[in-house]
This record gives sequence, C-alpha cells and structure tokens, in this order.
Amino acid sequence: NGASILPAKHFVVHYGYNFFIGTTDVLTLSTKQTFISNLPTWTEVDLLYDLNQKVLLGIGYRHQDAIKLMLGGNFWKDFIGLYSYDIGINSLRSVNGGSHEITLAYHFHYNPTFSRDKKRYNTNFK
Repeated sequence: NGASILPAKHFVVHYGYNFFIGTTDVLTLSTKQTFISNLPTWTEVDLLYDLNQKVLLGIGYRHQDAIKLMLGGNFWKDFIGLYSYDIGINSLRSVNGGSHEITLAYHFHYNPTFSRDKKRYNTNFK
C-alpha cells in the first residue's frame, strides 16, 4: 500500500553488578537504558539470582510498561537459556495478555579475575 518503515538507530547502555553469595551463588542487579530517536528513554531494572551456577530466577521492571518474571539455567557448559514472561502494567493491559521472551546466551571468560565463574579460574575462590 505504499507504506514504508524507516529504520531508527537504537543505542543501548546495559550495566550491572554481581554480588557473590557464599561459594557458588550470584545475585546480579542490572539496568538497561534504550535510546531511540524521537522516543522517550526506555529503562529496565532486573534482579537475577543464579543458584549454584545452574538455575536462574529473576524479576524485573520496565518503566511504566511491565513486570518481568524470569526462569532459566546453564544447560551446557557456558550456554545459558532464559525464559521471561512480561506482565503489562500500563493502559494496554486490558488488551495485552503479556508477552514471552526466550534468550540464549554464551559467557565468554576473557578476564579470569572478574569472571562470573570464580571457582573455574581462581583457585583461591571456593
């Protein structure tokens, strides 16, 4: 119908901090901000608990949009699978039944000192 979609540049800043709990558990607090021209800044905050470097449980908040529930795990070596369900909290929630997201990730261990997997690279970490 002659309609066209013009591409827009997206700039994403993602940062966080790992809190090591005991010898194998990690609690990660992270924030992501997305900047797209002519749109308001989009901010997300996530809290992800890594139990024994095997099971991931988390909750997140996307500003004025959704609450996220996350479940996942390390399924093979450094590969991670994460399922997220977004529950809408804005005015569209009456017509939006929520959304699903699947994330597949790989962890590159480029610096053993600050590695997520301390016991793998640091003999002093038990």
